Amino acid sequence: MLRRRHKIACLALALACASSVSCKKEPSSSSTPSHNPGELTAYEHTEKILSFGPRPPGSAALKKSRDYIIATLAQHGWQAATETFTARTPKGNFT
Repeated sequence: MLRRRHKIACLALALACASSVSCKKEPSSSSTPSHNPGELTAYEHTEKILSFGPRPPGSAALKKSRDYIIATLAQHGWQAATETFTARTPKGNFT
Protein backbone atom coordinates (compact mmCIF):
# COMPACT_ATOMS: atom_id res chain seq x y z
CA MET A 1 0.00 0.00 0.00
CA LEU A 2 2.83 2.40 0.85
CA ARG A 3 4.54 1.62 -2.47
CA ARG A 4 1.40 2.55 -4.43
CA ARG A 5 1.00 5.76 -2.44
CA HIS A 6 4.62 6.61 -3.21
CA LYS A 7 4.04 6.12 -6.94
CA ILE A 8 0.91 8.26 -6.89
CA ALA A 9 2.65 10.98 -4.87
CA CYS A 10 5.57 11.07 -7.33
CA LEU A 11 3.24 11.28 -10.32
CA ALA A 12 1.22 14.04 -8.68
CA LEU A 13 4.41 15.99 -7.97
CA ALA A 14 5.58 15.59 -11.56
CA LEU A 15 2.22 16.74 -12.84
CA ALA A 16 2.29 19.78 -10.58
CA CYS A 17 5.68 20.66 -12.04
CA ALA A 18 4.35 20.31 -15.59
CA SER A 19 1.25 22.47 -15.05
CA SER A 20 -1.36 23.44 -12.51
CA VAL A 21 -3.59 20.45 -11.94
CA SER A 22 -6.43 19.49 -9.70
CA CYS A 23 -7.01 15.80 -9.00
CA LYS A 24 -9.92 13.89 -7.55
CA LYS A 25 -9.89 10.19 -6.71
CA GLU A 26 -12.91 8.36 -8.08
CA PRO A 27 -14.72 6.09 -5.63
CA SER A 28 -13.40 2.55 -5.62
CA SER A 29 -15.51 -0.58 -5.30
CA SER A 30 -12.81 -2.07 -3.07
CA SER A 31 -11.30 -0.48 0.01
CA THR A 32 -8.15 -2.58 -0.36
CA PRO A 33 -5.68 -1.17 -2.89
CA SER A 34 -4.35 -3.63 -5.43
CA HIS A 35 -0.67 -3.92 -6.29
CA ASN A 36 0.40 -5.00 -9.72
CA PRO A 37 4.05 -6.13 -9.81
CA GLY A 38 4.14 -5.17 -13.50
CA GLU A 39 3.52 -1.47 -12.80
CA LEU A 40 6.28 1.02 -13.47
CA THR A 41 8.28 2.44 -10.59
CA ALA A 42 8.45 6.19 -9.91
CA TYR A 43 11.96 6.16 -11.38
CA GLU A 44 10.70 4.51 -14.59
CA HIS A 45 7.90 7.08 -14.88
CA THR A 46 10.49 9.83 -14.48
CA GLU A 47 12.69 8.26 -17.17
CA LYS A 48 9.68 8.11 -19.51
CA ILE A 49 8.84 11.79 -18.95
CA LEU A 50 12.48 12.83 -19.41
CA SER A 51 12.62 10.86 -22.67
CA PHE A 52 10.26 13.45 -24.20
CA GLY A 53 13.08 16.02 -24.02
CA PRO A 54 13.17 19.58 -22.69
CA ARG A 55 9.74 20.91 -21.77
CA PRO A 56 9.71 24.70 -22.19
CA PRO A 57 6.28 26.40 -22.17
CA GLY A 58 4.23 25.61 -25.28
CA SER A 59 6.50 22.77 -26.45
CA ALA A 60 5.35 19.44 -27.86
CA ALA A 61 7.42 17.68 -25.17
CA LEU A 62 5.51 19.51 -22.43
CA LYS A 63 2.20 18.44 -23.97
CA LYS A 64 3.41 14.81 -24.22
CA SER A 65 4.52 14.89 -20.57
CA ARG A 66 1.22 16.34 -19.41
CA ASP A 67 -0.80 13.81 -21.44
CA TYR A 68 1.33 10.91 -20.13
CA ILE A 69 0.89 11.96 -16.50
CA ILE A 70 -2.87 12.48 -16.85
CA ALA A 71 -3.28 9.10 -18.58
CA THR A 72 -1.19 7.34 -15.92
CA LEU A 73 -3.20 8.91 -13.11
CA ALA A 74 -6.42 7.84 -14.88
CA GLN A 75 -5.16 4.23 -14.98
CA HIS A 76 -4.98 4.39 -11.17
CA GLY A 77 -8.50 5.78 -10.80
CA TRP A 78 -7.63 9.48 -10.51
CA GLN A 79 -9.36 12.22 -12.44
CA ALA A 80 -7.09 15.14 -13.41
CA ALA A 81 -8.06 18.51 -14.80
CA THR A 82 -5.59 21.02 -16.18
CA GLU A 83 -5.81 24.71 -15.37
CA THR A 84 -4.14 27.28 -17.59
CA PHE A 85 -2.49 30.41 -16.29
CA THR A 86 -0.07 33.04 -17.54
CA ALA A 87 3.32 33.18 -15.87
CA ARG A 88 5.05 36.56 -15.97
CA THR A 89 8.80 35.99 -16.20
CA PRO A 90 11.85 38.11 -17.09
CA LYS A 91 11.80 36.35 -20.47
CA GLY A 92 8.17 37.30 -21.15
CA ASN A 93 4.71 35.94 -20.42
CA PHE A 94 4.03 32.24 -20.88
CA THR A 95 0.68 30.45 -20.91
